[in-house]
Amino acid sequence: MLRIFFLLLLTSCTLGSSKYGGKRVYQYDPQQIYHSSDLNKISQDVVTSYQRDPRQLTWEEAFPSKKAIKSTSTLSFETIIQPTRSGISGSDKVYLSPKGKQLLTEKLLSVWEEAYTTVVNDETNYLPMRKLFDDFSFHSQYGTGVKNYGGTFQEGLAKDDVFLAERGKRLSALALFQPHFSRDLSLLLVPGYQLFGGPRGNEYQKYYIAEAVEKFDLDALYVIMVEIDWQATRVDKITKQSIHQKAVIKFKITPILSYKKIEERLKDLDRNIPSNLPNLNWASYEASIDVPVDLDAITKESSLEEIDHLLLRPILKTYADMCVMVAQRLYRDFKRMKIE
Repeated sequence: MLRIFFLLLLTSCTLGSSKYGGKRVYQYDPQQIYHSSDLNKISQDVVTSYQRDPRQLTWEEAFPSKKAIKSTSTLSFETIIQPTRSGISGSDKVYLSPKGKQLLTEKLLSVWEEAYTTVVNDETNYLPMRKLFDDFSFHSQYGTGVKNYGGTFQEGLAKDDVFLAERGKRLSALALFQPHFSRDLSLLLVPGYQLFGGPRGNEYQKYYIAEAVEKFDLDALYVIMVEIDWQATRVDKITKQSIHQKAVIKFKITPILSYKKIEERLKDLDRNIPSNLPNLNWASYEASIDVPVDLDAITKESSLEEIDHLLLRPILKTYADMCVMVAQRLYRDFKRMKIE
């Protein structure tokens, strides 16, 4: 029953919305160097946006050009990296430890922020997520902390952060139930993106978002979900078709405007202000790319350098290009005050 609820929650995110971009699957090559102009063209095929009109007025009326979005930050950045929900490995698979998932998540966040600030230049201000959460007393009143499994500071992954689970081997309870920031088991730890994400307006933490936007002088806050999964060559049990080894990266981002910002827009339009406005989601941007990786070459004897070369490096390179594509779409839409 709980699974059905989450499926309905996810599918309801895009009902009644308009779809832009993402018309076809692009065959991405992680070995190729893509320039900014190349990524801008590819983004029309890779990045899909979903937009829904606000409840009180049409989209064009709510977003005149004089109210451009110029100051942003990231409120929620979560990952699901190589999910370990089954408990037992069905085939030889490379996994990350809970600490490894946390370290990779921090790396993915830094890549996103670097790509975004590079694309928008000085025309759109971006407050780094770490600075947004420096004021612990402000944020703690709206939620609770999560235990940090990272331990002492570590610059990158160590050998014990990456391991190969052989077929039939049981996975550790720690990997299943205590992934910290990685949100490995969504039925136990509901990611923020499932509550905030999508093109629809929402009531979740509306006063928290309103205060954060006002305190840090922001126009919008991003909620982001990154999903990364990889699989070796296998045969589907039902269709009997051979499935080639690959990694799949999914990037989802929703810019959220505070209900107080919506009130300001309505006042400028001499509209009657509803007494209980929701937060307004600007749109939902989603991208998915399959990355060819040589998982069959990874064994128990493989070094961290070999795993990095065969698996992690192609994933990070592809992810960095995806961040640039999404940032370009956001920047263009913010400048035009129109989603297309």
